[in-house]
Amino acid sequence: MKTHKIGDEAGETLSALDYEVLGFCEVELEVVRYDEKLHRRAWEDFIRRSGNGNLFQTRRFLDYHPVDRFVDHSLLGYQGQRLVAVCAAEESNGQWSSHRFTSHAGLAVQGDLSTQLALAIVQSVLGYAKNRGWTFLMLRFPPDALSGNGQTAIQWALGVFGFAANTRELAWIIMPTHAT
Repeated sequence: MKTHKIGDEAGETLSALDYEVLGFCEVELEVVRYDEKLHRRAWEDFIRRSGNGNLFQTRRFLDYHPVDRFVDHSLLGYQGQRLVAVCAAEESNGQWSSHRFTSHAGLAVQGDLSTQLALAIVQSVLGYAKNRGWTFLMLRFPPDALSGNGQTAIQWALGVFGFAANTRELAWIIMPTHAT
């Protein structure tokens, strides 16, 4: 397992984009590939308590698909022993993306995600991708109405590192009301 440190490189990226970097300090983050035997329980628990996780990111949903439908290459991000992000994804022909068979996925992150940790997550995923030789990365996120805290910070950090929206989707969401 490789630990990726965010520090000067992220500060330089932010400065080059005319962000004023105040109080930025190094964050150690380890990105590991999902292993059913090692990570399933932690993954499911994390999705339940994450700021923007949903049904389509659960292993229970992803395991519904036949094993040969895609090459699962989901990732987990750890800050020390603490799980701070997961991403349900697949690998194909040098590309890494949210699973094609999920309506809403992307990086699921802890609800109290700081911008500093969001930058560390994105930079660590990019470092992992570089080591794998991936030439294309694509993530699909849930609509804001289905996302809690953390979504804004992670999308901002993706933008800082050059990610851009290539599609826009309109999602209708009906929130039930319950008589009291």
